[in-house]
Amino acid sequence: MMTTLPWRSRPAIIMAFVMALLLAACGDSQPPAGSDAAVADSQSGDGATPTPDTKPLGAWTFTPDAPQGGQATSVDIVAASIEGDKATLELRVRGVAQLQGVAFRLRYDAARVSIGTTERASAWGAQQVVDRFAARDAPGEKLDGELWGGIGYLGPRGLAASAQTVLARVQVTLSGADPIHVDFRPAHNVLLTPELRSLPAEWLGGTFSRK
Repeated sequence: MMTTLPWRSRPAIIMAFVMALLLAACGDSQPPAGSDAAVADSQSGDGATPTPDTKPLGAWTFTPDAPQGGQATSVDIVAASIEGDKATLELRVRGVAQLQGVAFRLRYDAARVSIGTTERASAWGAQQVVDRFAARDAPGEKLDGELWGGIGYLGPRGLAASAQTVLARVQVTLSGADPIHVDFRPAHNVLLTPELRSLPAEWLGGTFSRK
């Protein structure tokens, strides 16, 4: 007969599971140079003086995708700040009583978006929590850049996220004039409860566009 161990006697199991979750989300190879370090300032153009008929580009704005599935739980991408061609995105969750961990793949146009500093939010605290982030290429996909991320607790605890809670922040640098869509790769995102259940959720992106 199978015996269920009391929750507090299973920290090693939880640690192993969370580490497996993060490795599954992010892989075990090193990210490309500069992919999860500070964003390098991008130089637009070749330094030449614009011709008189060059139309100046408007400021970027960000429009979140509208909910579609009516899920009580969702993870949203929100632009917390936009300054010139640099923006800080926040990944926000709501509708989770207790969250043990999260794994995600954020996707974008690698030719138009450069990933900079990525960090977990302070809501996770600093005790027994691990994270991993890595920028990857996805050749052949319409959105061919991906940021793989995982954050989770190593012990029996959870993050209260019934109300909207910030999970992580991602700094990006944008280029070009056309709209840029950023969202999550379907079927590669997980919200994990302290009971080790995967929660159904709607994962919503958004679009950068010029005014």
